[in-house]
Amino acid sequence: MSLREKALLGAALEALKAKDEQIFRGQHKEPTVQETYDFIVCGAGAAGCVVANRLSEDPSTTVLLLEAGTDDRLTPAVDQPGSWITRA
Repeated sequence: MSLREKALLGAALEALKAKDEQIFRGQHKEPTVQETYDFIVCGAGAAGCVVANRLSEDPSTTVLLLEAGTDDRLTPAVDQPGSWITRA
């Protein structure tokens, strides 16, 4: 493990300890989606991406874009564009 990795791991552990202490004392409150985002766009297809992009043009707003589709790595046509060409 490199020195940088050890430093990052140490910082992460310290952050977790601090959060655990806050939870133990009842001082920690997890933010909800409503407290965190101004807009939630469900579906990252062509239209969803356009809507999320337009909403995010205002720097004072926050936008969450959700996509629950399949993993494209499991679809051979995505990784192998040569398979798009077929002979009739």
